[in-house]
Amino acid sequence: MTNSDDPVQSASDVANVLLNLLTHPKPKEDEWQEKCGRLTARLSVHFVSEVDDEIALLLLATIQLAGNAGVKQAKKINPKLTRWHAMPPASVLMLEVLDLQLAALEALSPIRAPWVKRYLLDHLMHPAVKPDHVTLLMQWARQISPDWLGFVNDFCADVVTHKAGQSDVLLSVVKAADKWMWPANTDALSVEQGMISWTRALTKDMPSAESDSKDSIVLLTLAYTSLGHAVAAQPSLLFRPIFSQLYADLSQVSKSIKKKPHTSAANALAVLMDLIEDALQRYGHLALDQYRPMVPLWRNAFSNFENAVQSAALRHPTIQSLLQIESSNTSGAQDNYASEAAFATLISAWFSHLNELTDQDSMAMLHELLVKATRSIGIELLGQIGDSVVFDPLAHELRMLSTRPVGMVRIVRPGIQVNRADGSKRLLACALVDSVN
Repeated sequence: MTNSDDPVQSASDVANVLLNLLTHPKPKEDEWQEKCGRLTARLSVHFVSEVDDEIALLLLATIQLAGNAGVKQAKKINPKLTRWHAMPPASVLMLEVLDLQLAALEALSPIRAPWVKRYLLDHLMHPAVKPDHVTLLMQWARQISPDWLGFVNDFCADVVTHKAGQSDVLLSVVKAADKWMWPANTDALSVEQGMISWTRALTKDMPSAESDSKDSIVLLTLAYTSLGHAVAAQPSLLFRPIFSQLYADLSQVSKSIKKKPHTSAANALAVLMDLIEDALQRYGHLALDQYRPMVPLWRNAFSNFENAVQSAALRHPTIQSLLQIESSNTSGAQDNYASEAAFATLISAWFSHLNELTDQDSMAMLHELLVKATRSIGIELLGQIGDSVVFDPLAHELRMLSTRPVGMVRIVRPGIQVNRADGSKRLLACALVDSVN
């Protein structure tokens, strides 16, 4: 029977009455707070015993929406989400009001169950998804991803590819992705792999020059700025062939839609030239032979590469030889290069093995023997494990990239340099370091 003093009985009726009050929130009025607080408390009781999954989702979303509107009682309630530990809830899109859908996503986001990834992808791929949904969906996706690379591959790249043609949703996806795309605490190899997936997804179906859409320019800009973030965190990525190829791909896309490359490309070129000049000063002209195989890629990646080399030649005339097709090295010298590189790989692997030893005395003894052996053949180890030094973008490789400016770093594995009989030097392997900021 219906109580005349309290005609509201069903959970959905309680939710509807509360939603009407939330239409015009008055959080500073005691009467409004008292009514909303009482209804919210009833919803929390109903939520615990509700067997209908769709109604349970409605109750959860309404409680969350009440808290967002300033209902004090709602902010004190922390609904237990264990009912969805094994199975996902109904789609938030079944809720009739957008605000309720968003509130439901916000309330569900603490869940880390196995079904979450599929649930998020189903919503992101759904034809009815709106830009307002995307920010919350992508934020939840980043939180459940085990690492940055997983987020890029499992969500960002796939969703962008799927949403090609849905302009408003596509742009909201890439903007939300950009917010969560900073590769903080990510190793260089993962950054490289993630950037391959991301930039190629952004440019896969780039419109032709005739369409010249605003969307294509936004996507291209985001691809450039994403690479720029990575270069700012780890400048030496520009020496990796695949990374330079990504810049070359974006340069080709820019030409196809008759747009100039983004300004971040010019910034990357400036960073690259600084690194090359620094290497030239430290290691002499042989450093140019080491970088020369990259020149064709750099030419394709940066339209002003040759002009940048010519400008640098005004300060360091030797750098002009970087543009020579033929290397100044003999085949014997090239063999030495290959042998040195192979030796550096073995030393790096040996250091990795030493770091895994639990016996500190044995580790110290083996380390001393290794240092003596390398010195006897002109190999110098740069830095001591555990030392704190100023970050050097040419001689150091961050184990985990950081979005913050890097000042001091701690050496995890020494760098490796060969001192040749003719007095020249070559950096064989960067020191692996961690930021101590």
